[in-house]
Amino acid sequence: MTEHNNANELIISKKTLDYLGYFGPQILFFATIYILTISPKYLFIYVAGYLLNMVLNFVLKGIIKGPRPSEDIKLFNIAINNGKRFGWDRYGMPSGHSQISGFSTAFMYCVTGNIYALLIYVAVSVNTMYQRVKFKNHSILQVIIGYSVGLLWGIFTFMIGKKIIDGKLREKKDDNAPL
Repeated sequence: MTEHNNANELIISKKTLDYLGYFGPQILFFATIYILTISPKYLFIYVAGYLLNMVLNFVLKGIIKGPRPSEDIKLFNIAINNGKRFGWDRYGMPSGHSQISGFSTAFMYCVTGNIYALLIYVAVSVNTMYQRVKFKNHSILQVIIGYSVGLLWGIFTFMIGKKIIDGKLREKKDDNAPL
């Protein structure tokens, strides 16, 4: 009886990890929203960057048109060559889940510099990427490229946001005041 209970607990924990991986981007999104309450000036920049990141993923999938690993490549190529239209989620390159996870990870770290939060974000991201490969939604290359694009977009968004928030800093013209 004890072995059976241990096996059930193991199955439950594997399912929990799979769910956490599937919902990893949403978990990181809401965690970042919460974390950014300490720095609300970056909250709008994060949400705007997040939405643009999703558009970027859509555009990249449309340009690359890489099939998912679970696709029958012959049927996939026939459909593409005959002009059959697919939804944006039909393509696998780059992984949207991984790209969103990478974006949230990079942006959050750039704002906070908190190494412990970074480690948690990376753990959630790795679990998400593992889940995407495990269920044949993406290849290893697709999740690595997706995560990399997300990291770069997160850093870029932060840098642009910082410039917007800080404004143009200029040296003040000397007013000849006494020292």
